[in-house]
Amino acid sequence: MKTRTPMYHHLKGGKFHSAIASTFGVDFAAWESVALPALHSSGCRNVMLLADAGMMTQAMNGASALPQKAGRSYTANSISAPRVFHPKLTLLAGRDTARLVVASANLTSPGLAGNLEIAGVINASPELSGETQIVAGALSFLRSHLVSHGDVIGHQLELLNKRTGWLIRSERAVGPVLLSDGNAAQLLCSDDDEGISTRFARNVGTEHVKRLVVVSPYWDSDLSALRSLIKVLKPEQTVLLVDVTRRLFPTHAFARLDNVNVIDISHETRSSFVHAKLFLAETDEADHVIYGSPNCTVAALGTAQMKGLNVEACLYRRLPRESVAAELELTEVLAGPPVPVERLPTQELRGGKLELQSQAAAKSGVFEVKGDILHWHTGGRSVSAQTAVELFDVAKGISPSKLEPCRESTDAVRRFRVVGELPAFARLRYPDGTYSALTCVTVADQIYALAREVRGKDAETAVDRLTTSNEVGVFMLEALQALALAEDELGASQSGATGSAKRAPEEPNTATEEKSYKTLTYEAFVSGSKARTDAAVEVPGVFAGGGLWHVQQLLNRSIGTATRHRENPDDDAEESDIRRLFKRGDETANPERELNNGTANSSKPDKEDDEPDPRKEAEERERYAAETLGSVERHVKYLWELKKKQEASTVDVLRLRVVLMVIASAATGKPLKEMHAEHEANPRSRLVLPIAGINCWPRLMLTQLGLFFGTNAPIIRSLRIVCRETDMPSDILECWATNVWALHASEIAVKRYGEREDMRELGVRLRVLPQQVYHGLGLDAEQFRRDSFAGTYDCLVNHFGHQLDTDPAEMWALHESWLKSSLTP
Repeated sequence: MKTRTPMYHHLKGGKFHSAIASTFGVDFAAWESVALPALHSSGCRNVMLLADAGMMTQAMNGASALPQKAGRSYTANSISAPRVFHPKLTLLAGRDTARLVVASANLTSPGLAGNLEIAGVINASPELSGETQIVAGALSFLRSHLVSHGDVIGHQLELLNKRTGWLIRSERAVGPVLLSDGNAAQLLCSDDDEGISTRFARNVGTEHVKRLVVVSPYWDSDLSALRSLIKVLKPEQTVLLVDVTRRLFPTHAFARLDNVNVIDISHETRSSFVHAKLFLAETDEADHVIYGSPNCTVAALGTAQMKGLNVEACLYRRLPRESVAAELELTEVLAGPPVPVERLPTQELRGGKLELQSQAAAKSGVFEVKGDILHWHTGGRSVSAQTAVELFDVAKGISPSKLEPCRESTDAVRRFRVVGELPAFARLRYPDGTYSALTCVTVADQIYALAREVRGKDAETAVDRLTTSNEVGVFMLEALQALALAEDELGASQSGATGSAKRAPEEPNTATEEKSYKTLTYEAFVSGSKARTDAAVEVPGVFAGGGLWHVQQLLNRSIGTATRHRENPDDDAEESDIRRLFKRGDETANPERELNNGTANSSKPDKEDDEPDPRKEAEERERYAAETLGSVERHVKYLWELKKKQEASTVDVLRLRVVLMVIASAATGKPLKEMHAEHEANPRSRLVLPIAGINCWPRLMLTQLGLFFGTNAPIIRSLRIVCRETDMPSDILECWATNVWALHASEIAVKRYGEREDMRELGVRLRVLPQQVYHGLGLDAEQFRRDSFAGTYDCLVNHFGHQLDTDPAEMWALHESWLKSSLTP
């Protein structure tokens, strides 16, 4: 049989901006670790996932690992259907190109690379009329299942429309169309009054069918769909390609069919589960084939008298005769001997029947967070006033956050103010003590920011690097500069405060848009914010909705901040990681979600890394140290320029945070001699800044902080804030937390090595700098206690504690002491 290409490979390559992927079952670990990064590598940042409602409920209730990126990197949409939602389509859309993948594979680890599946790819562009009509039809089909799924999905679709006008304006094919290869194609979906099998037979027409070939993992217990196809197509011969060792074929019904043979393909599958679905009618004129999601069941294909019950999608192709079997390397297989009926094993009925309808009914609605307001779209259902919304974090732990009802609520959309961290999941607790299914909470700001396009090659490269990295590096300063310039060019900033000003054209219209922008000095802004402060309420960040948001997110990712900050990386999984992920068995039992315990996808252990070359590692370490020190020195010069100009923006606040994190990432808690000994023991170490000495990290950090907060026209006095909100933005508080953490980490280091001549001068600086920092920040106790400050500070303390040899308790004690001192009248 044909050499396999893993399904996720079809999602890579090209230049796209949006993607819609539909599936029956979903394995979030495989989707987020393999398929989603593949889409991101193709440029797709505006991603929508559609899955069957019942199967989504199962996945959220333990059949899959809980999603880590849903509602932040993509929207997870639970789709209800009369029976099941079963199409396997992935549509990638770009400004002048589009790709449609029509497949039999679910978005699970077996589907993406473990099973034997079938897929076809249609590449469309404005000059390819037939292909464009096919893809336009797929887009229309997918959009039709996203009605009433909340405001965020509506915005995602609106962005897709604006960026892909050529596809939106295209006509949708209503019958077979000629593609650029000269052969006909038609997308057959269940959105038609006739069943898929009826339309397939119409396309075959009056041509005499010599052979009907069927590949399907699942069948009607009485082979009704197969009988219907045979009746209408009237083939001379019918061949069923079956892996008889799986015992999924209804042998008891097969005995009553004439001119039908079963050929065992178990020896051709390399132990993989055959999940492909293919129907091939060979005539003297052509090969007529459909492949995609439909099994050989009445529910999927329908009959001449009725359309199917499932929501399905497949691709019809009219190709040169005898070409399909050759292309799929089935010619020899089809020439093989059939299995006598008496040797066919009895069908094995596996497990109980899943109650997908009841599980779909357990849906709780759509939950979206805009700012700090949770919008619960009830779907028009009548819900008792005693029904409670429960919140959970990413680990499915009960969230300590509270919900305060808003007066603007209606029966269709109930609104609550989230007091505390934004949740990852929600569910309903009904008055009778029962619960709804767990549902992903979509954070609008994060979806909008990720989906927003950046223009310019440098900015696009910056976003790609930021979203595929987990570690802080000097490259972030270059990325920040590229993104800041790109946003200036787009008019997304005012008065030098890039990233904090007016909404870019593609951002959604919201109620907050009526608020006018103000430009205030930092001192005036923070003074006004104190009167409105609320410790539990997080204010949206000034960088949300812009490219600089990616810089902030990588900083947060690198230290493992709390659930609220969770925008997980889009990193491509290493091949070894992918292999490990796919060691999870095959989809073998109806309905396509259960994994067996076989070892079909086992592979040899990955080889150990090669031994490092000490000389090369030393050269690389020297280069890294020079690069780090060079970037820090350049930023010192930049800060002096800011002091002279007396003009600073929120971008400069973010830039300072990046520099402090770059220093910290290269720092060690050891003095120079011990650091060199560590390098000999571990040549790959990149901890190149010692705790004491001329180029020690405390000196580098305190120099940055001294210029920003110290005497003689500190930069913070010239900082201007441009935003609509009247309270301290969450991402600015994160920056201030990093500043305070750097201050106290340096303070501990200087205290420990204060007797050294080269450290005494730093001790002198620290006599006044802490007071200057706390006074310059001007925050009150409530703002210091906010999660965006306290949570970030705590993550920094714990993340760098071992590396810098700092005691978390001492770090917190220093902060509390200076906080108390700064707040004392």
